[in-house]
Amino acid sequence: MNSLTKVGFILKPQGIRGEIKVRPTAQAIQNFVKFTDLIIGGISYPVKNIALRQGYLYISLKGIDDRNAAELLRNKEIFADIKEEPLTKGAYYIKDLIGCEVFKSGNLLGSISDVLSHGAADVIVITGKKEIMFPHIKGIFRTVNLLTKRIDVDTKLFEQVTSE
Repeated sequence: MNSLTKVGFILKPQGIRGEIKVRPTAQAIQNFVKFTDLIIGGISYPVKNIALRQGYLYISLKGIDDRNAAELLRNKEIFADIKEEPLTKGAYYIKDLIGCEVFKSGNLLGSISDVLSHGAADVIVITGKKEIMFPHIKGIFRTVNLLTKRIDVDTKLFEQVTSE
């Protein structure tokens, strides 16, 4: 049986024809174009169109044809069958980060215990000597090795977004 993975969060309807604005949770948002069906609220919707604009995805789904129908999807999570299309090399799903140890300048900060979904960016929670929370923004992770469960953060960027 294939497993469903959270791949996005619906922010709001866009326009009057049922398009939705989505914040993807996968690092490589270009993988969204490979999905033919997305699951929202337990219902599978065939994808009509996906466009990338200013870091957000704008998605049209079959069966969601006006703003009222799109409004019912606001603030819902989007899931996809990850077996449908694998991620490109070097990409990862946010859920795969849980349990990874995080290092800054070679020093262990702790391990990722949770990833919280919020409107602008996912928030990474590191549990170690103390709990550290920071937004998952582009460039924050210098290296991610899911085989060894090790992540090295960009020291300068990490210090800008945390009080570390």
